[in-house]
Amino acid sequence: MEYKDYYKVLGVERGADADTIKKAYRKLAKKYHPDAHPDDKESEQKFKEINEAYEVLKDPEKRKKYDAFGQNMHFSGGTNFDPSEFGWQRANTGGGFGRGGFSDFFEMIFGDQGIDLEDLFSQGGGTIHRTYGGNFGNGGFSGSTRRRPQGQDVETQYEVPLTMAMNGGEEIISLTYPDGNTKRIKLHIPKGIMPGEAVKLKGQGINGGDLKVRIQIKDQKGLKMEGRDLIMDLPVAPWEAALNEKVRVKTPSNMTVDIKLKPGLSGGKRLRIAGQGYTDRKGQKGDLYVEVNVVVPKSPSEKEKKLYEELKKISEVPRRDG
Repeated sequence: MEYKDYYKVLGVERGADADTIKKAYRKLAKKYHPDAHPDDKESEQKFKEINEAYEVLKDPEKRKKYDAFGQNMHFSGGTNFDPSEFGWQRANTGGGFGRGGFSDFFEMIFGDQGIDLEDLFSQGGGTIHRTYGGNFGNGGFSGSTRRRPQGQDVETQYEVPLTMAMNGGEEIISLTYPDGNTKRIKLHIPKGIMPGEAVKLKGQGINGGDLKVRIQIKDQKGLKMEGRDLIMDLPVAPWEAALNEKVRVKTPSNMTVDIKLKPGLSGGKRLRIAGQGYTDRKGQKGDLYVEVNVVVPKSPSEKEKKLYEELKKISEVPRRDG
C-alpha cells in the first residue's frame, strides 16, 4: 500500500491553516472536476484524490490522527508499506478507491475496521534477529534489527570517496529499507572517519528506530589508503628523474611540498612525507608516500624524437636481455 501525502495532493505546507487548505482545495477541485473533463479517467482519479485529501485535512480530528500516523511511522509521500504489519487486512490493498469513494489507505486509518493508532503506538516488543537484503546507495543491509517500542534499528554500509572521508561532508542518499519503504536522508560524514566506523542516525530506522551507517572508504584515481598512510601517484618526466630535480607536490591536505628526487630514481619507488597522511577523528596522523611514475610525452615532436635518439646512443641503462 502507498502512503498518501494529503498535503502534497493539495499543494500546501504541513502547517497550513484551515483557510489555506480550503482555498487550495477549491482551486484544484475546479480544475479537475469531471464536468470539465468528461470521460477523462486520469482527471477523475485526481478529483477523487483531492476530495479525499480535503476530507482529512479539513477535519481537525482526522488531520491529527493522519499526522500522528505519518510522523510515528516516518513515512513520506509515495512510501510503500504492508498494511498487515499494522493488523489491517483487505482484499484490495493496491490503493484504489472503493465504493465509498475513498482509498484503502483512508479506510485503513479512518474506516470502521481501521487500525487503532493508540494501541499501535503503545506496543512494546522483544528482540528479533534478521538478516536483510536491501539496498542503500551502493551498500546493503546486513546484521540484525532490534524491535523497540517505537521501531526497529537497522544497519547498512555506505561507500564514500577518500577525499570526502578526509575532509568530512554531507550527501543526500536514497535508502530502500528492508520493509520496502524508500526515503531520502542527509548523511553527515565526520572528518577523519576510518573504514568500518559507523554513523548513527537517530529515528531514521524502521518505524522510528535508529539507523547505523557503517562507512567504507573508496580509493580515488591517483590516491589510495593503507591504514592511516596515503599513497599518491607522482608523475615525473624522464629528465626530472635523471637530473634529480626538485618537484613541487600538493598533498591531499592542500599543503605544498618540494621534493628533491634522488639519483637513480625509477618508477614505482616511494618517497615518504612524514605526518601528511590521513588524520583520524582522534587526531592520529599517518604518513604520505608519493609513488614515482616516470611518464613520457604522449605525442613527442620531431625535435624531441631526435633528442631521444641521441640519448639512446649515449645513455647506459640496464639491459633486458641479461
